[in-house]
Amino acid sequence: MVRNRFRTLIDSDKGQALVEFALVIPLFLLLLFGIFDFGRIMWSELTISAASRDAARYASLGATDAQIDAVVVSDCPFLIPGKLTIAISPASAERIPGNPVTVVVSYPVEIDPFLSAFLPAKINLTAQTTMRME
Repeated sequence: MVRNRFRTLIDSDKGQALVEFALVIPLFLLLLFGIFDFGRIMWSELTISAASRDAARYASLGATDAQIDAVVVSDCPFLIPGKLTIAISPASAERIPGNPVTVVVSYPVEIDPFLSAFLPAKINLTAQTTMRME
């Protein structure tokens, strides 16, 4: 009787699932956080690209720098406005109809700390659009 109980304890696989789970969960979490961060980076890239395009279109119609900055900030509602970098060339006084105007929008995206051991801690995204002044 005691021998049968001892054999049952030795042959039991109850701890095996826990060990396998402990080995697999870090890889699963790394993959999960990677998917979320990749999606967030792609969304940020698409957002600043659209903001750059809208701002360049607005600039081509003769808007001031402050108005162009406001267009970029309003097109990026879920990004931190203080981290957006907006560069407009040429200067407002030098914009002549028929000449190109360029708007460059940059935004640093911070990577999740769990992934920063494998990736850079910050990725700088940049979108540039050039349109002809009307």
